[in-house]
Amino acid sequence: MNSQFSSNGTKAQASGNINVEFTESRRWYKISTDGSIKGPYEEGEIPQTKTLVEMYKQAEADGCLGGESCTNPEEHLHIGDYVDYKNPTSGTYIVQPEKSGFDEVQTYDVANNQLNWRVLGIDKETEGIKLIAGSPMKKEKQEKIEESSITTYDAGLEYDPYLYLEGAEAYVYGPEEMNNICAMYKNEYAEEARSIEMEDINQALGITNEEQIKANNAMAASGIIQYKEPYGPFENQYTPESYLNGKTKTTVKDNVSAYAFFIGNEAGQVSVNNERLKEMLFDNVELGKGKAYWVAGRGACADVGDDGAYFGPDAVFEREGIVFAGIGDTFDSYGSEGDGSLAVRPVVSLKSEISEEQVPKIEDKVEEEWNYNGNLGEPG
Repeated sequence: MNSQFSSNGTKAQASGNINVEFTESRRWYKISTDGSIKGPYEEGEIPQTKTLVEMYKQAEADGCLGGESCTNPEEHLHIGDYVDYKNPTSGTYIVQPEKSGFDEVQTYDVANNQLNWRVLGIDKETEGIKLIAGSPMKKEKQEKIEESSITTYDAGLEYDPYLYLEGAEAYVYGPEEMNNICAMYKNEYAEEARSIEMEDINQALGITNEEQIKANNAMAASGIIQYKEPYGPFENQYTPESYLNGKTKTTVKDNVSAYAFFIGNEAGQVSVNNERLKEMLFDNVELGKGKAYWVAGRGACADVGDDGAYFGPDAVFEREGIVFAGIGDTFDSYGSEGDGSLAVRPVVSLKSEISEEQVPKIEDKVEEEWNYNGNLGEPG
């Protein structure tokens, strides 16, 4: 805009994202991201810019879910809205084989992952707006793909964009590596950048306490010991940590830390009434070709009456028509290892004082389709 003013010889100066002051008249205009103009305002009369948190809470108070039916688009911010959060332009993180269980390094470069950002809610800890990438990150193309039991590439595809995690390493190191990859997205407006976590999903689903987790826990309904209940002792077996420590056998016992939800509208499933939220978190997450993604958390569980335990990081994926959010097994206490090849999905928590001028709401984007192979193996 300033370049155009200069070319036209107009005496005006644009600042921030939407305010324009004419030099001679000292009048101000507000230009919204959709191109609408408000004003003129005399000097000193320009309306106070609202914070994103204020806009979000106003939409909640008005009972507005957004989309085309929004009753006050200039004053509201909703779950699923796109905002102009500036991606860093440089940064690389390399996941080493000893942290992934994969026999090659896996590299992520921010320059090749300039993501769109959407509103996920309010962060309970920072009290700022929480954003999630509209699409996950893709890892860098490998120069050479070796034939092995873990290869998931189809003929004609150039590379696999997913993060491959296997075995005990997936449980012990996977969540930290997810967070390390996503930390590259922190800019001056953010308190933190990290991977999506199960707590984010719980909050989005309105599941706020242990009793609600248990009531919606699909694993317990499938014959697995209920969340927080004890399992074991299983003698002469492995925890993920003891397995990585020289395959040292130990007594395996603890309380179940794993749980999972089926997402849908049928009996035993957790309904998602906000369509923008459903589309953002749970659509196109089919294993094998969609945007199934890892979640930075881990869990352990055991079947009722079984004599071993199962461990793995969390994930969101669809298999056989069911969307699943929770633990994905990659290791069992007998020493068997499974694997998973899923995407990494960043979340950014903004500072609470960030305004609509600093991170403005923008028009919805069309996210890229994914058509790649992925898998989520079962232990053994």
